[in-house]
Amino acid sequence: PQNFEHRKDVMFDQIETVQRLWAGESVDFKRADGKNVAVSTLPRPVQDTLPVWITAAGNPETFRLAAEKGYNVLTHLLGQSVDELAEKIKLYRDAQEKAGKSGGKITLMLHTFIGDSVDSVREIVREPMKMYLSTAMNLVKEAAWSFPTFKEMTMTNEGRFSMEHLSDDDQGAILDYAFDRYFETSGLFGSVESCAPFVDQLKAVGVDEIGCLIDYGVDVDLALSSLPELARLLRESNPAQSTTDIKVHGGDGQSGLAPFVASRNGHPEDVSMYTIAVREGVTHMQCTPSMARMLVADEEGQSVLKQLDHFLVGGEALDSELGRTILEHTSAKLVNMYGPTETTVWSTSHEVNGSEDTMPIGRPLANNLVYVLGRDGVPVPEGHVGELYIGGDGVTAGYLGRPDLTRDRFVDNPFVDREGKMYRTGDLCRFRSDGVLEFLGRNDQQVKVRGYRIELGEIEKAIRERSSVAEVAVTVENRNGDHSIVAYVVESSDGAFDSDEVRVALEHLLPPYMIPSQFNVLSAFPRTPNGKLDRNALATQKPKAAVPVTAAEVVAPSGDFEQTIADTWREILEIETISVTDNFFDIGGHSLLAVQVNAKLSAVLGESLSLIDLFRFPTVRSFAQHLSDRDEGKPSQAVVKGSSRAEARRAAMNRRSR
Repeated sequence: PQNFEHRKDVMFDQIETVQRLWAGESVDFKRADGKNVAVSTLPRPVQDTLPVWITAAGNPETFRLAAEKGYNVLTHLLGQSVDELAEKIKLYRDAQEKAGKSGGKITLMLHTFIGDSVDSVREIVREPMKMYLSTAMNLVKEAAWSFPTFKEMTMTNEGRFSMEHLSDDDQGAILDYAFDRYFETSGLFGSVESCAPFVDQLKAVGVDEIGCLIDYGVDVDLALSSLPELARLLRESNPAQSTTDIKVHGGDGQSGLAPFVASRNGHPEDVSMYTIAVREGVTHMQCTPSMARMLVADEEGQSVLKQLDHFLVGGEALDSELGRTILEHTSAKLVNMYGPTETTVWSTSHEVNGSEDTMPIGRPLANNLVYVLGRDGVPVPEGHVGELYIGGDGVTAGYLGRPDLTRDRFVDNPFVDREGKMYRTGDLCRFRSDGVLEFLGRNDQQVKVRGYRIELGEIEKAIRERSSVAEVAVTVENRNGDHSIVAYVVESSDGAFDSDEVRVALEHLLPPYMIPSQFNVLSAFPRTPNGKLDRNALATQKPKAAVPVTAAEVVAPSGDFEQTIADTWREILEIETISVTDNFFDIGGHSLLAVQVNAKLSAVLGESLSLIDLFRFPTVRSFAQHLSDRDEGKPSQAVVKGSSRAEARRAAMNRRSR
């Protein structure tokens, strides 16, 4: 608080300190006891200088200061028009010239969705953007500033806009107006044709980059399906003489880069992980086992594996079979990494040799301590199973704002002389005779699926709240080498189980990665002799109904080509019935299984298919129609080959049944 008046000076001073550390200088910092301690960065960063962007909400002074320091600017169109931004960019360039600085980028962040038409895009983004605006009242105030009905109220309130005295209807009207104004003036919304002039306008006023925010509440699959249109906008808006880039970011800073960005000569450039890894000659890679499974299932991924020297895999359990499969495609040193976030990501490692029946997690990394303890807190003998505790320098301070959970999980370490904590992982492990740790599972219902830490009990609790559910058990099952969440349900006497209704309810309670890919309705749950639920026997029960996601009418394939696609989906998803109108991602599909479907169909049809097409056309019917239409209405070679292949398979099956 004491620095508020000079906050900009403090910020720039701190940036300069970081730059000095980045350059290898030693910087003195004052300790709590008042003494100075010299701090430096080792090893030196590979990049000589650290690029810096200063976020500016529209204050001209921020633009000027950033220019004088030689920094880039990140800004937006909230509270400023394009014309006003143009004036600030001119101020930035003039200040840059006076300070003798060169380069410097102006990056403009815009909420983005590019689709077939302006009207369709408006309807897709309306509710997500209204929700976004309603949770950021400052944006509503800016957008509604000139709303005629409330202009007088604004002016008589000394220029302050207040929502306090408005009825629900009035607030709804303001949100509608705010959305319409935002849609027309402050985002990159519409078709390629309608957005291209806006991009040209931004170039003309001096914008160097457009950062496209795509994660603001729009359905994930819809957002992904729009990326090819965004790539087309980039190509059409970036002739060879342009140097403008369009980059795509999630609103939380975590979503991926678009499939294409403009290269320095203005032409679109493939920036998929595969292409970058091959182009840059990547020799070291770290990813989850789920991602590694995608690499070995894809020809491009296999080419990446061949060039690696070191391949680190972690974040979820690596099974021995996958380890051996990876080693078949690479000569790299394959290392299984283990460690929870609570102990600063990695705590142990094991070099995989392919001979393991049970995949070890190895030995502790430097400055880490590992213990396998019994319920009494005493170390168990080698070969015996206990809970893994981790101590050492990587143990964090605890959970922010959750003191009870911190006390439960972060306990005193009685095995060291100095004061210290160790973390209770909840993982069951044992020491082999050679001192190597083996991971054997969890002592609770926490699991990891595709890199996400999941509490099965939390999913069960959410499903149990539905009146049609008497009992529920959620498990993780291995399907085609991939782990999927499956829910088993016993119906209540109140009514039949409706998976559509349950799925909609879960979407409001759980993140997408925690929603089961399949619901199996059983007449009764299997029990152990003492009456407890026998989870291990659930998968062996014949379901009363196996419901991937919908009980809607099943529309059968209308031709051999649709039949080929449907057969492939059934095989990969391991479900008996598929309607040609079912959405792949609503019946148990996800990105990892999409890779398998793409590889299988490419092999069956005899030509390489685009993975992104499955996201754009996620039903059997739309996918088949797309392949049929892509050559100006003529069936592609895939259609012809698929039909003949389907006929051959059907004839063979008929022969076997005689």
